[in-house]
Amino acid sequence: PKFSRVIEVGAHDSPLSYILAKNGYQVTGVDLRPYDPSLPPCNHDHIQYDWCDMPWSFWDRAMETYDAFMKASILG
Repeated sequence: PKFSRVIEVGAHDSPLSYILAKNGYQVTGVDLRPYDPSLPPCNHDHIQYDWCDMPWSFWDRAMETYDAFMKASILG
């Protein structure tokens, strides 16, 4: 539902985080690369980190904090 908290892994090349944030979701993107400054911020947080190296404590806490997890995919 709207206003849910969503985390997207590999969010740099995917517009999905921005689209969800623009539509009322609280979104956190995780990617090695910094957030794309050409996209205006809107209900969107960004964690610049290698998600493969995220400590388990982050994922344990995230399971209690977020309503949905997504993995970005690049089509092309």
